[in-house]
Amino acid sequence: MEQITHKTMMIAFLVLALTVGAAQVSAAALTVTIDDCTSATGGEITVPLMINGIKDYGVGTINITYDPAVVQVAGVSDGDDSKVTASNINNTAGITSISAWNIGGVSGDIVFANVALKAVGRGGESSPLTPAVAKLVDTSMKSISAGQSGGTFTISGSSGDVAYTLTPPTPTPTPTSSSTGQPSSQLTSPPPSQPPSPAEDAGVAGTTDAGDDTEPHGVQTPSQNIPGPGVVSISLSILLVYLILTRNAKRGGGR
Repeated sequence: MEQITHKTMMIAFLVLALTVGAAQVSAAALTVTIDDCTSATGGEITVPLMINGIKDYGVGTINITYDPAVVQVAGVSDGDDSKVTASNINNTAGITSISAWNIGGVSGDIVFANVALKAVGRGGESSPLTPAVAKLVDTSMKSISAGQSGGTFTISGSSGDVAYTLTPPTPTPTPTSSSTGQPSSQLTSPPPSQPPSPAEDAGVAGTTDAGDDTEPHGVQTPSQNIPGPGVVSISLSILLVYLILTRNAKRGGGR
């Protein structure tokens, strides 16, 4: 009787150990992973956030942490078997939370979400990409345990490469040269012409050629005294009176 009891206890212990071991192997096989990836400075690359070995995937929320000085999340999109329902991208703190689901249920290795990563650091820098399961349930709303396996984001190139473009300085305009050989910006306008002095005017106006009968240039000829119409009228009146008196005197002498 004691031997049977001892054998029974040994069998029960072995069965329990095998059950726990199978459960641990199953739990270890279900993992959330993100692979290593590389991008050039200022470049962008999309990597899948995977759930491997899941059965009847229903709903989940998974967080990713990273160094925001090296890499930042530019966007999140659906996987083939998982629809993203919400995402919270915080590139200041370096954490992005993604919620997704498949209401019909799916099993195996699935893409939980596609994550677009942008290199914002210098060439040669790298950042860990660490996933963490906040919630994961199957189609029966039963909680599912999963392990996590992160990756590394690396920026290719040397340490002198940067993820931004320097703005070139504004060129300074070069002054063009004029026909005088001086830069146009230094040319001065000619001084205003000065009027001739009175002495020069007099010298020019009084100069004539010898034997020329024409009037000297610049010399005004005095105008002649032409009697006005009043003077002419008085003179004609006096002449008329004189003729009348002379005629009358001749007539008187003839008598």
